[in-house]
Amino acid sequence: MRRLTVSLWRAVQGAGIRPLVARIAAELGLVGSVQNTPRCVSIVLEGPPLALARFTERLRAEGPASLELLATESEATGEYASFSIAESDLSGPCNIDALAPDTRVCDACMREHDERTDRRAGWALISCAQCGPRFTITTALPFDRDRTTMAPFALCELCVREYRSTTDRRSHAQAIACPNCGPDVRYEDRSGSIVARGRAAIELAIARLRAGEIIALEGLGGFQLLCDATRSSAVRLLRERKRRPEQPFAVLVADVRAAAELARVDPSEARAMLHASGSIVLLRARGSAIAPEVAPGLARVGVMLPTSAAHATIARAMAVPIVCTSGNLHEDPIVIDRTEALERLASIADGLVLHDRAIARRADDSVVQVVSGRTRVLRAGRGLAPMTFEVGGVDRLCAGGHYRAAPALVVDGRATLWPHVGDLDGPSARSAYDDAVRSMELLSKRSPLEFVCDAHPDYASSIAAEARARVERRPIRRVLHHHAHVGAVLAEHGHSASADVLGFAWDGTGLGPEADIAGGEALLVGDAGARWRWRMLPFALPGGDAASRDTRRSLAGALVACELPVDASLERFARLAGSSSASARTSSVGRLFDAVACALGLRERSSYEGHAAMELEAIADPSADEPFPFELDGRFIDWRPTLRAIVRERRTSDPAVIAGRFHHTLAAIVGAVCAREDTSTVALAGGCFANALLLERCEATIERAGRTVLSAERIPSGDGGLALGQAWVSATAARGMLDGVWRKSDVSGSPR
Repeated sequence: MRRLTVSLWRAVQGAGIRPLVARIAAELGLVGSVQNTPRCVSIVLEGPPLALARFTERLRAEGPASLELLATESEATGEYASFSIAESDLSGPCNIDALAPDTRVCDACMREHDERTDRRAGWALISCAQCGPRFTITTALPFDRDRTTMAPFALCELCVREYRSTTDRRSHAQAIACPNCGPDVRYEDRSGSIVARGRAAIELAIARLRAGEIIALEGLGGFQLLCDATRSSAVRLLRERKRRPEQPFAVLVADVRAAAELARVDPSEARAMLHASGSIVLLRARGSAIAPEVAPGLARVGVMLPTSAAHATIARAMAVPIVCTSGNLHEDPIVIDRTEALERLASIADGLVLHDRAIARRADDSVVQVVSGRTRVLRAGRGLAPMTFEVGGVDRLCAGGHYRAAPALVVDGRATLWPHVGDLDGPSARSAYDDAVRSMELLSKRSPLEFVCDAHPDYASSIAAEARARVERRPIRRVLHHHAHVGAVLAEHGHSASADVLGFAWDGTGLGPEADIAGGEALLVGDAGARWRWRMLPFALPGGDAASRDTRRSLAGALVACELPVDASLERFARLAGSSSASARTSSVGRLFDAVACALGLRERSSYEGHAAMELEAIADPSADEPFPFELDGRFIDWRPTLRAIVRERRTSDPAVIAGRFHHTLAAIVGAVCAREDTSTVALAGGCFANALLLERCEATIERAGRTVLSAERIPSGDGGLALGQAWVSATAARGMLDGVWRKSDVSGSPR
């Protein structure tokens, strides 16, 4: 007889691990115990060596794919007569990544929901140990019912029986409940008066949606706004009330078959839709199954499957695609409680469907796309985050960026990236960001020993980090924006800093090494820090930050740099381009996308970040693979021959062909720069690589050259992954950090 002591790490609490361990142990005749701890799941087993070996084999096979198992063997003590699930150990610091993320409702629960004789039939909040809320209901670790927002609901006798049975699907499921003892849903009007409860509340919501109204539905991680996606009048009304004039909406459908009726769905995209995270998946739209106002000017539409039984009931009954978008006013954080919903959503929604299970912390929907057969995260939210990566170094808070903000906390060398918070322009968003930071520290029971932030002094995240560092008398370290972008990709792929990597950091903006607006950089990143090797030839950006919304400004500055004539509509911007006080200078690839989109007549004003670039990608002909000319001059990439050719050919060539050739030109630039650098590994980072066509072509170019290519998959390529990059850089690079303080007068333009 031998003893096996096992520690299970990563997303193991809330995932049904303890009953799984108990079942396997019983089947193999092993004795011992399993318990949650603040850091992991701890197991002690005693039995014959062959049975112990079989236990670990089965646990690896039947447990979650992310499971990390650490086991040590010793002499048996004989202290156990049977196997039991022990009370949780509450002592010591916590690992946030021990907590499993929320998952969408499983098929087994939906079968019970649909079975009229089942005691949970029609219950909108049905879940089990394999699905439902975890992260969003947890108030403290380890994950037990009394440390969740389910604590107020005392279990009925039948639920207690299920909870205690190690063979039941709801064994030790902390969110276990039923219509007799758990939370329920209700329909409220704009004044907060309850109109209907239970099934009647869902049926009333369906009737209102059919009538063309807008409904606010409380989901797992916050409220969502729903309307009929086939009815233009309803979508236009939602846009008007939400103050979101053109940014695309996601749509909810009942199943993959319904998704295939409005978009092309290949097998890898179907797998992404069926993933337990319940993410929004970007699909190539086809036909006219939805109103054109849902995703105006774009070739793809975000599609999601139901995440709860309430979503499933509504989607089935409607039998048409339903807009399902974040429950907030434009650029505010997602709403998570009733009081907030009545204050912020009553002016948008005609009615609200709420439930009694409090949401401990917000988690907006995750967004993914499939490129080259691999799922790529565009927004890490509910179902995917928080996520943890090994980076090393002391305990520290990494503040992330100002746009698409998501902070990260490093504890014991592991960086936990928090779910997407959003842009930090308004007080509500900054308050939500502060809540996220507090939640990380409370769950982990740790306080940072130092702070790391972006080098830009006007980022709200940097201001907050600097303020805390002063008050708590902790060091503050600043990382250049594009160094962090490359670092995020290297952290995700577990790349050490021992060998240099050529990293392309392409995005819309970010403070550069000379206090300028960067965004078209190629860096050598390693243990010596970051060395700026190549960058797009800078050009004037009339009005600085204003160019992020007005593509005419980018085009005017680019035309002036090319010494090309400008038409009357651009003359005033061209004059500004000649003034150093009225213009910033930028190397941004994002602004080049804007300039080309404007040159082709696609868009003069952008209503959201990346708007013009997304429309340029949407029209691009993938078969147009002849690059425009460009030059490598010293350390600069001269794009001016490209724009001159585009201006010359736009009168005679199809804009789709020009757009396709522009994408291919950027891939050719990547290939040409790689040929000048002696590195075996190339990283693609920054928001521009959210462009699926650009990413696909750049990856193919690098692979044809025999290099290894790394790009973001689990984390967003844009600013949503910035905090992870800050964690990696601050742990690996003594140089490349900014120890001084930038003065505002040193920076050209504001954050965007």
